[in-house]
Amino acid sequence: MNLKRYIIVTIIAGMLALSASLSIAGAISIKPNGSDDTAQLQAALESCSGTKSRCKIVLSEGTFYTDVLLVRNFNGKIVGQGAGKTIIRPVTDRPLGSTDIVFENDPTLAEPYPILLHFSDGGNIELADFTLDFPSDMKVEPYVTFD
Repeated sequence: MNLKRYIIVTIIAGMLALSASLSIAGAISIKPNGSDDTAQLQAALESCSGTKSRCKIVLSEGTFYTDVLLVRNFNGKIVGQGAGKTIIRPVTDRPLGSTDIVFENDPTLAEPYPILLHFSDGGNIELADFTLDFPSDMKVEPYVTFD
């Protein structure tokens, strides 16, 4: 192999190794707190909103309790520790949040649609290795749809 080709191969290998270490080092790891994980999940989602490079959120094993999560232009991956091992479910002490009239205006965190995990405005979304659990006794704030 000539020297020029060797240098190019070495540079490419180095770039790939650096890219892999940056994606691992840049991962956001979250552990459930046992009661209401809405704020930490929302903050992690927002940190991956509108980014040029893909972001990775790693959810540890356990159950995450959350109210409505809303993120625009998410660019990344949310990965758990396996189906049934990492669980996301609605908070248990109150109904899932909702605006009074759904689809009349764009959703906001103050006036959300009754959707637990809401991605909007495009993005590049990958979800893996976790369970979304909606118990039969789940409650949602009353709402009507805009006609």
